[in-house]
This record gives sequence, C-alpha cells and structure tokens, in this order.
Amino acid sequence: MAVALHDMCNITIIYTTYPSPSDPNFYDDNEFKAELGKLISEIKPIMLLDVHASHPYRPYEVDLGTMNGLSVLDDKQFIPALLDEFKREGLVSTSVDWFAASNNQTITKYASSKGVPSVQLEFSATRMVADSDAAAHRFAQTIQAVARFLESRGLCVRIDSKGAGK
Repeated sequence: MAVALHDMCNITIIYTTYPSPSDPNFYDDNEFKAELGKLISEIKPIMLLDVHASHPYRPYEVDLGTMNGLSVLDDKQFIPALLDEFKREGLVSTSVDWFAASNNQTITKYASSKGVPSVQLEFSATRMVADSDAAAHRFAQTIQAVARFLESRGLCVRIDSKGAGK
C-alpha cells in the first residue's frame, strides 16, 4: 500500500517487510527507526501514516491508532478528515484505538514524540490483498481514500502514467 501511495501521490515512504531483524513497532534501537529519525530531521514531514495489515477476523476494515488522541498532537481535524474519506470510499466499518498504538515502542509513538502528527492505520487483510476482482476493487477504494485525504491536505501530487504531476 505504501508503494502504491508513493506511486500515486509522490510521497516519501519508508517501509519494512518480513522478515526484519528487529520489529520497529516494538523496539526503538533499530535501523528503521534510525532512518526514520533522519527523515524527520531532514524533511520535517507534516504527518506520518504508519500502515499495517490486520488479520481479517478483526471487526473493522480499518482501525486508526492514535494513542487515545495524543499522537495527532494539535491537529483536531486529522482523524475526522481521514474517517470522512474512508466513509466516502465505502469503508464504513472503522474504529479508533482498537490498537491504540500506545503500547510498545510504536512508529506512531516515535514520530509523534518528535513533533510529527501520526496515526497507525490497521487495514483488514480483506482490504490489502488483491486476489480477486472484488478484493482488487476494495484495495483500490482504500488507496483512493488515503490519497484523497492526503490531497485534501495538499500532500498528494497525483502522478500520471508518464510521471508528471497533475
């Protein structure tokens, strides 16, 4: 999903995949957090979206982990605006703080402690895996919702097939 958003919106991304020597969502002392710290210092991001896949048996399509509202700092419209875009794209089964992102040394906790409004997005695997036409459509809806949210904040420069901004 992060790569798709980068391709669509020309945003900066950093990601890890399994297996990773140290889980950056549990520990601060690892290469991922060191690189994230450098990015935060160098480019001073306006926000951080920490994207995860969640098991399909969870009772939501997406959960927004906000450390019980603390991770978004003073941005009171962050979560309502994101939820509005999810609803607009058909993601109606949403929750906030099912996984609050406040336990362990989460990426959301790390970035918000450095002054970057952050949210942990836990997407149901039913929204992430495109193994059928219906699943591909749900994935496209999910990407579109996040891209529209970023666009509403002036953070998504849509890229056409030739690599030019629209």
